[in-house]
Amino acid sequence: MGGVLSTVVAAIVGRLCRQTPRFTYHHPLDDASIRLLRFQQPRWYTFRLTRPTLSIGACSIDSLPKYVALSYTWGPPRKDATGYSPGDTAPVLIDGRAFPVSRNLNDALDTLYWAWDFNDDVQHLWIDAICINQDDETERATQVSIMDRIYKRASSTCVWLGKNDSSWEARRLIRRITNVPAEEFAPYHHQCPPPDSFWHSRQLPCPDDEAGWAPIRRFFNNRWFGRAWVIQEVMLSRNIYVFWGSFWMRWDDLGHLALAARVARLGELDVLPALMQRLSGVEVESESETQDWAVHDPVVNTFHLWLHRHQYQQRMEDAGKSADSMAQEMRAITGGASNSPICWLVYFCLTHRWAEASDPRDKVFGLLGLVTHLVDEDSDRLPITPTYSADFTHTQLYTQAMERLVQETGSLAVLVAINDPPSLRHPSLPSWVPDLSRLHGLDLMWSIRPRFQANGSHHSLSSDALESGGSRETDGTPAMECVGIEGKCLHAKGTVITTVGSLGPSASDFFGPSWYSWADQLVQLDPVYSATKESRVEAFWRTILMNSVAKKYPAAWSTKSSNTDTPHPFRAYILQSMSRSFPGQGSDTSENGKDGFRRGTETLNRLAESDFSGCMPTFNSLVEFVSQVTGSSMEDAKTVPEENVAAALIAIIDRAADFVMGMDGSMVNRRIVFSTDGYIANVPLWTEERDKICIFQSCPCPLVLRSHDGEPGCYTLVGSAYVHGIMFGEAIDDTTRWDIMSVI
Repeated sequence: MGGVLSTVVAAIVGRLCRQTPRFTYHHPLDDASIRLLRFQQPRWYTFRLTRPTLSIGACSIDSLPKYVALSYTWGPPRKDATGYSPGDTAPVLIDGRAFPVSRNLNDALDTLYWAWDFNDDVQHLWIDAICINQDDETERATQVSIMDRIYKRASSTCVWLGKNDSSWEARRLIRRITNVPAEEFAPYHHQCPPPDSFWHSRQLPCPDDEAGWAPIRRFFNNRWFGRAWVIQEVMLSRNIYVFWGSFWMRWDDLGHLALAARVARLGELDVLPALMQRLSGVEVESESETQDWAVHDPVVNTFHLWLHRHQYQQRMEDAGKSADSMAQEMRAITGGASNSPICWLVYFCLTHRWAEASDPRDKVFGLLGLVTHLVDEDSDRLPITPTYSADFTHTQLYTQAMERLVQETGSLAVLVAINDPPSLRHPSLPSWVPDLSRLHGLDLMWSIRPRFQANGSHHSLSSDALESGGSRETDGTPAMECVGIEGKCLHAKGTVITTVGSLGPSASDFFGPSWYSWADQLVQLDPVYSATKESRVEAFWRTILMNSVAKKYPAAWSTKSSNTDTPHPFRAYILQSMSRSFPGQGSDTSENGKDGFRRGTETLNRLAESDFSGCMPTFNSLVEFVSQVTGSSMEDAKTVPEENVAAALIAIIDRAADFVMGMDGSMVNRRIVFSTDGYIANVPLWTEERDKICIFQSCPCPLVLRSHDGEPGCYTLVGSAYVHGIMFGEAIDDTTRWDIMSVI
């Protein structure tokens, strides 16, 4: 009865609001004032049937009363939400006049109205859709420029995810997760999920229990988690409370929940659809798969947002007195040697490309407030002035930001973090300017330590010097002279190292029915990789991982396989793949399938014959395979019990997971190629044969370039490259010829 009556009253109030004069703004705001709302207390006899009514007034930014800032999604709370139509609004009364708000904001106001403590000393509310005249471009730009102060000075920030239409089971599961100390989840963050006993003992569903984790997946599917403006709002706010309908939690509880979901690997089974199809035996065009899993995983994005807020707040409290991991990361990505505004701005733009914005300019403007509190006192307050003029497009904005960064730093290090498919780039943007409006992850090549210096140590500062704020100069010549910009053309001194000869495997190729196809290409190389004197097999797997495991360089796995209890992860991967593809149950038992398997094993055996690293097993018979899996002799392998073989295979699979998980970052949207000079390289997925791999004086990593319309010395950027054996200047000496190369 109460629900029906509430609906009837809401309809009547809505009709009355539509007959009420519309609200109008009387005076525009400048950067010294903001508007604040205040709820009008309902009468006691309304029985929760009255719609929210508010008053509004302007306040000086320097003498603000205590207030709550609202963070929410302008559109529907979820993409699959029902009852929400595009452009659908509901009227609320402000100073007795009707003001149309989105359905989601109306839901938030209803919830807050009846949860509001009218006896508390915090009685004001700030909501961007109401407190800023969205139709006034000048006021909108002015208020955006002080958004940092609005959220930083709020007593608290209320995050509204949307209505909670889930059952009480979702709340119970969230409470159970947050009751488990974070320290118990933390050891498994970068490892395989804990055993089932871990989850059972804490009354939590196991990772493979899809129904058990469904409420948490639904929770993170709320669109708020992918909104661009929330990044600044979250990082600057003092206290954050997250509302999902009437259910609420503190911000640290949300971080706790995201950590648990990460450990349970929620969402990561959707890492690469092409990969998962191949694991199921379905042939797909892997080259068409150009989505970065981190972009589409709100669990990962939320955890990183929680982590970045912690780093940001710690830096603000510490004032840079102790180790500053955020500043070190910023300098590594941008190539900047100081805490300049433009370096910070581009850093935030690139590390948060996963976020969505209805106005693509807000992918930059929505982060300006973060910069203000991080730059030196004598720096300009903002590196870019926000404007919403129709004459200033998002492509002009993105180009302006990159131009200022490159001109200020004289470095092309930022290009290492950009990995955009050429076919999806905006036609108005140069290839060296990322299209921030496109959701895309940050290429993880920049994160490998120690920092790569393929351009030679004498051409760029060491990572330690950069992270301590050293001055970037090269042999007394400012690095600025190595880089120049003319229109949309970037000029820099570089040298061509090699040319892409043939395309090798992408991530999905390592798991499909023809997982061994890479062996046909590898066997054509010299048994000894000339750049490092390693075996070609060792050079191959190190290139796959960019010679890094858990962001540590070089990959710290043993290359010996004498201890069969702990085989090398790459060897374990091959053994696991052999067991999965052996003609029999669950695999291709046709004659073509058997012939393909025989041809594949013949090539693998040829590699093993000349492999002195111990990473390549052989496969001449089933008995030999059992011998290698179990570590028993050929004679004993004939009588090994099946249960012992099964147990050994489980151990092999666990060890192979170390290699496969290492590919999470190193092979996302990337592939292996073989150059005309015998190099093995890890390059962007969209690299083509005859592309050039070049080293620039002002860039620490090689770059893949493509000739532009046959113009000599003119190229478009394809992306960054890991070339095994030359990442620390081995290909550069005093005889290297540096030419002016143009990238457009």
